Amino acid sequence: MGLRNMRGKWQYRFRVHGQDVCVITAWEATERNRKKALQQETAHRQAILEGRWGFRPLQPRSFTDALPEFIEWCKVEYRDKPETWRRIQTSMASCAEFFGKSMVSMIQPGQVERYKVWRQTPRAVTVDGETEWSRVVRAVTLKHDLDNLSVFFRWAVKAEYARQNPLKDVGRPSDAAALRQRVLTLAEEKAYFARAKGNLGKVARLILLQGMRPEEVMRARKEDLDQEKGLLRIQYGKTRAARRTLKLTQESRSILAAQMRTHGPWLFPSPKKPGAHIAKLNGPHDRACDAIGVQFVLYDLRHTFATRMVEAGVDLVALKQILGHSDIRVTMRYVHPTQAHQDAAMDIYDQLNEKRRRAETVQ
Repeated sequence: MGLRNMRGKWQYRFRVHGQDVCVITAWEATERNRKKALQQETAHRQAILEGRWGFRPLQPRSFTDALPEFIEWCKVEYRDKPETWRRIQTSMASCAEFFGKSMVSMIQPGQVERYKVWRQTPRAVTVDGETEWSRVVRAVTLKHDLDNLSVFFRWAVKAEYARQNPLKDVGRPSDAAALRQRVLTLAEEKAYFARAKGNLGKVARLILLQGMRPEEVMRARKEDLDQEKGLLRIQYGKTRAARRTLKLTQESRSILAAQMRTHGPWLFPSPKKPGAHIAKLNGPHDRACDAIGVQFVLYDLRHTFATRMVEAGVDLVALKQILGHSDIRVTMRYVHPTQAHQDAAMDIYDQLNEKRRRAETVQ
């Protein structure tokens, strides 16, 4: 940035490692001292680059090499919230595919912007030996990916793999745009379950019948089920409210009774990983949605459950406990009454007002 006269002294300014350095020297701002000030600037810059002054040198690490370290850090950082680090691990898969061997310290906002475009562009992928086109991710998925990538770079700065978090200068979908607010109609429900077979159909049905989170269904253990009383205990969760006991519907009891005959401790054991439970059903779910021409995520079945409960007359306080929410304001975001339900509510209100008017006339 060169020299300038600052109150009679030479001042130099330069940028290194994404940081601005500004120093007022002891040299009088004369032409005779200009060379000395420039020499001091050069020496200062070199000292920083060598890690001898101001900034420690970064450790060179590619994205794919740093990622396993980051996941291990997440397991410790979120040890009380295992679903959090698992979600981060899943989300980072697309980041690893895109950034690959790029040096962490060299990833800039422009490259993250290109990742956003890539993430939202269909591309050819191989599934079970067959080539098909990937789906365009929803705004909520992209937002979560970028949020988790930001967590990665904040960790990378502390690990001295990066100077700064490039996500600071990258736009993300708003929370409003990312909200899942899909409620299935009865016709869509019927069409979907005609296609959703095997574990997908059972898990999806339990979400719709009980309002459980998808991971709560897939991680349920046989020891959590009390068949005699028709109860299912949710033993883990992000909050105390998430750990709860649910009374099962008759259909839910039938589904889970059949799952008790599976091998191992899990109600939904993984068919590919012995000793583990199923972790995701994105593939079969997406194929079922494509077949019926309706797009939604499994979590939307939880919104559908909440909306139908309110329409059936269940109060929000009870629904909050059933859904495992700590704050009733969160519960309110899950409920999306249909127009017919709103119209019916207004009819009841209108009838009540008419009844009052008649009573006043009689008096």
